[in-house]
Amino acid sequence: MKNFLKLCLVAIACATLVSCNNINFSNTSDEANTQDSLITATDGVEIFYTEKGSGPLTLFFVHGWCIDQTYWKEQITIFSKDYQTVAIDLPGFGKSGKDRKLYSIESYANDVNTVIEKLNLQNVVLIGHSMAGDIILEATHENKNIKALIGVDNFKDVDQQLNDEMKAEIDRFMIMLQEQYTEIAPAYAEQSLFHSETDSVVKQKVLNDIKTANPHISTSVLQAVFDYGPKEKERLAEIDKKLFLINSVLPKTNEKNLASTGVVYKVLEIKGTGHYPMTENPRAFNIKLQEVLHELNP
Repeated sequence: MKNFLKLCLVAIACATLVSCNNINFSNTSDEANTQDSLITATDGVEIFYTEKGSGPLTLFFVHGWCIDQTYWKEQITIFSKDYQTVAIDLPGFGKSGKDRKLYSIESYANDVNTVIEKLNLQNVVLIGHSMAGDIILEATHENKNIKALIGVDNFKDVDQQLNDEMKAEIDRFMIMLQEQYTEIAPAYAEQSLFHSETDSVVKQKVLNDIKTANPHISTSVLQAVFDYGPKEKERLAEIDKKLFLINSVLPKTNEKNLASTGVVYKVLEIKGTGHYPMTENPRAFNIKLQEVLHELNP
């Protein structure tokens, strides 16, 4: 969340301007065994999910802000050969319902646990990108079926204290975002979320998904991320599962702050990517993910 915060603060400037391992890496696609369906959340909102493969672990993929489960395509194609894979669209995005009254990290965590329960998933490894790091962290709090957590480009600066000036900047950013979403959100993303080596096709997809997302939902979800921030350190201290982080090199993960929570963790870094390593460099990302899975299932 704190890394996400820093990126949002960079957006103020934008707004002003506006106003290895044994893996088969073949790209062959096999859609025949993929199940797409809907599950109803506890508040009645529909959750779209895809399910494919079988194996000793269930890899449960949760996407980040303004994107959807398709960002995990390169992982599902590879890892469904050896594991059960499930990927959801968070309500408000993708093919899931967009009629939720209140968006929060807690409600998203409840969505994750609802899918786990209704599909009777076992030995679940939760994999969450960006803000979904907080979602999977919260989901783990009361779910004994979860074996481990894998964060993707998150938990980089846990327990960063916000002074009054930073809080004021956040408030200012949120007001501007609500008023000029289609201009500010893509400008923020283009300025903050990519590496100089990011492929233009990947970059354009992200920018388009952010720009065309529902402005009210997107700003509400972002506010929920900020609201959850003070809870993050407490939850990390409480979990008894190992946390793996597959993070881009820049900005550097603050391991001192992470260690201060008492959580058992391991950081695996990827060079040459921005905020979306699973799609910017899927081969490198999959090698790191396979390393984690070999540790969990020797």
